[in-house]
Amino acid sequence: MAWISGRTLSPSSGELVFTIGPDAQLPAAQDWVQLWEVCPGIEPIPTGVVLEYTDLVNALAREQDGLTLRLESAVSLVCRPGVPRRVSREGRVPDPSKCQAYRRVVRIEFVSFEVTDNGESVVQTKGCAGVNCDTIAIYLRTRGTNPSRAAVSAALGGDMLRAICWRESTWRQFGANGKPLVNTNSNGTADWGLMQINQATPEQRWNWKANVNRGAALLAEKRTHANAYLSKHPPVTAEMLENETLQRYNGGTYYKWNESTSTWDVAPPNGYVAAIRQLMASKPWSRRVSSRARSMASAR
Repeated sequence: MAWISGRTLSPSSGELVFTIGPDAQLPAAQDWVQLWEVCPGIEPIPTGVVLEYTDLVNALAREQDGLTLRLESAVSLVCRPGVPRRVSREGRVPDPSKCQAYRRVVRIEFVSFEVTDNGESVVQTKGCAGVNCDTIAIYLRTRGTNPSRAAVSAALGGDMLRAICWRESTWRQFGANGKPLVNTNSNGTADWGLMQINQATPEQRWNWKANVNRGAALLAEKRTHANAYLSKHPPVTAEMLENETLQRYNGGTYYKWNESTSTWDVAPPNGYVAAIRQLMASKPWSRRVSSRARSMASAR
């Protein structure tokens, strides 16, 4: 009975790094080049033996969405015989001249931002010649590149969103390791990316534009809630509405209704609103940053 052995020809490191570009471009497709050798055991390779390959995508952290990757393969016969990597199941070293070697290329392409949280996954190929099989694997690392300040500024549009984003992440979607910027809260939830979106979707974690869009939508939702809250006891000034909106983005309320005086009392739970207003006035994002300062910020 024939036996089969597989190994990776390229990349020699055994892993592929897929990088999301600064303009939120999906990574370019890459090839996983395999070598499969089919050799006889005690008996010669049967005539018409069928080689079967199965590619499986497994996440190291959790199940990965099947639509995240597209796998396309092509197999070609290598003209020269391959050298067996190990002895046959029967304990004999096959004659290399009787082995058949096949070069197989699996093209791996990301088709969405539905990436595992930590960007680590593995693709396995199971190759079979009759009842004998072998399995090889390639590790995939997904990493992201932070957008330019100009791109972030344009996407944010106004100084209020710019200030919130600066306060939340200093305009970074990814940390120095290329993984999404994340902060875990005491209640077990997590905030992600430029706008520190709580319980963000995978796309909002890996696509900075989706993260900014969600932040802008969230701020609009908070403004609606703030207006409904303050309108219970009019009149409501523009400054009051803005303060209440900003506080609600961070959590809590800025004003408390005082029944005894029939007034809105300023009672913020923290200094978030004051910090945002200071940033709106100073606009630190408009300053030039040295390469050393950028390195220090990325390392945080």
